[in-house]
Amino acid sequence: MLKNISDKLQVFYHDKPVGTLVALESGLIGFSYDPSWLAHGFSISPFSLPLTSEFFVPQKKNFGGLFGVFADSLPDSWGSYITSAYLDKEGLGSEKATVLTRLALLNARGLGALTYRLSPKEDEHVFSAYEQARRDCELLYQKPQEAPLDELMRLGGSSGGAHPKIHIKREDGNDWIVKFPGPEEKATCGLGEYAYNLAAKRAGVNVNDFDLVGEKKPRYFASRRFDRKDGERIHMISLGGLYEKGLEDGVLDYGHLFLAVLKLCRDQEQLWEAFRLLCFNVYAHNDDDHAKNFAFLYDENRQAYRLAPAYDLTYVGFEKNHRLTVHHNFYPEESDILALAKQFDLDETKAKAISKDIKAVVTHDLSQYWK
Repeated sequence: MLKNISDKLQVFYHDKPVGTLVALESGLIGFSYDPSWLAHGFSISPFSLPLTSEFFVPQKKNFGGLFGVFADSLPDSWGSYITSAYLDKEGLGSEKATVLTRLALLNARGLGALTYRLSPKEDEHVFSAYEQARRDCELLYQKPQEAPLDELMRLGGSSGGAHPKIHIKREDGNDWIVKFPGPEEKATCGLGEYAYNLAAKRAGVNVNDFDLVGEKKPRYFASRRFDRKDGERIHMISLGGLYEKGLEDGVLDYGHLFLAVLKLCRDQEQLWEAFRLLCFNVYAHNDDDHAKNFAFLYDENRQAYRLAPAYDLTYVGFEKNHRLTVHHNFYPEESDILALAKQFDLDETKAKAISKDIKAVVTHDLSQYWK
């Protein structure tokens, strides 16, 4: 029988102690760095958790009382659905489970590099049973009492996003995420995301390796995890986590993304990388561009953050054209894109050329998806 983690949880990075999370009577979760991390580590959330010895307490309960960087570790949508079913199965009501309990349940497939004690040791076998995994995911929706929850927790309990998905190791030795169609989606939805990634790559947007996998057509979209490299976990924080903004806690602008790049990356080329992604998302009608779909990775060699490769590139069709505004506009046009570029002192001629080129690629390759 699982037990609810009551008040404290240790945070680690590559088995090095980072600090301690403490549940307070107010419902907030405080945090303090470990002395050894203060001596040799880095800030895991530069805007909210500077590398000092103070005891930090969030100002709001935006993430169930957690700071955003720890909330980034928690699954949302699909992974949260699995976790709740698993908690109920184990006799620990999902409604009563604390956020510290949910963090403690994360396994080695969790996002980023932060880990929380009590996680089980993860096996490293090569995965190939895609069709069975999809059937298991469907069973969880249809007959949750019959679904193999232990296996689903192992493969997908750490997943973010709405799609049913699994975290696996492929024959190339790398870690990948595989997405399956949701209950209301077409079986071919993976082909659309594959096409979006192809177009993004052709437009010069930085995307990680991607593929179509499965034993039979139409197959499933897969992307290599960018928070893993040579078997090592890489620390990651989302744009929302950085600004302590949950999905329902107000709207950020692409200007916030640009500002974060300037402050954290200290690299002009990465600002252009963010600009390319902005152009692609606007012209490709990627309206799923919310604050959790942008992230930063910590580079230990440079001792600085870098912008993560683009991910979750797709067309959903929300009423609001974008989840992040562009120059404070939900329905941005090229003038908004160029106004934001000017605000951040990007070369006007270069910005216009990039915007024009990306618009041409997107219109040619992807217009079928939104027209």
